[in-house]
Amino acid sequence: MVISFLSGALALLCAWAPAPRDTSRIVLVLNLPAYRLEAFIDGRPAASIRVAIGRQAHRTPVGRYTLTAVTWNPWWYPPPSPWARADTVTPPCPTNPMGRVKLDFGNAYFIHGTPAIASVGRPASHGCVRTGNDDALALADLIVRYGAPDSLPLVSAWRQGSATRRLHLVTPVPLEIRYALAEVRGDSLHLYPDVYGHAPAAARRGQLALRALAAAGTDTARVDRAWMRALIRQSRRGPVVVAARELVSGQVPPAPTSPPR
Repeated sequence: MVISFLSGALALLCAWAPAPRDTSRIVLVLNLPAYRLEAFIDGRPAASIRVAIGRQAHRTPVGRYTLTAVTWNPWWYPPPSPWARADTVTPPCPTNPMGRVKLDFGNAYFIHGTPAIASVGRPASHGCVRTGNDDALALADLIVRYGAPDSLPLVSAWRQGSATRRLHLVTPVPLEIRYALAEVRGDSLHLYPDVYGHAPAAARRGQLALRALAAAGTDTARVDRAWMRALIRQSRRGPVVVAARELVSGQVPPAPTSPPR
């Protein structure tokens, strides 16, 4: 079942653990403010790619979806929207806005490649999820391996050609889109900018961070609240990563670092 965009996103505005909730063989998980799409196979992380998401006026929707089809060398058909009024139908080519491959996940949204590689890692699209063409093709290969394995030999030929080819997956692949401003990954707390303005209050963002720490086993009663507030302020400008154990009161906090881009 597809969950439509939730205004305010309160249902999914949580401090999520990285692991997916779905128990399917392969699951995709996208955390919007982290600009990160991950593939989990049998519950274990198997791939991670950096993506562009929808800009403020055209937000990528949170919810649970399924990938149902893959199209190689897609055409670009501008939607009947004001922002696309000047666009024209574009066949497969190096400048096609859909890139080398697109993956349908419902309601006219796609994960797709892009020639605009500089847009990756930013809120830059009109709702779709973009990534570099090489990453998009590798993701499509992974999806077909689990969603339509009998088609792998055929897809290998399609990947090398220039004709438009479309494959409906025998087994749809779950996709969960989250809006997690705070995550504990490994032994570190990750804080992300609130790109859609869902939790502007520092107190609310602090609650999300404490919830993530508690879920990971940190005694939040010992967390230095003053330092936490400083980290929240810093995360408004860019992502922040700090070892969870260093947040406990009584330790001298080193300068937090930003994750690799």
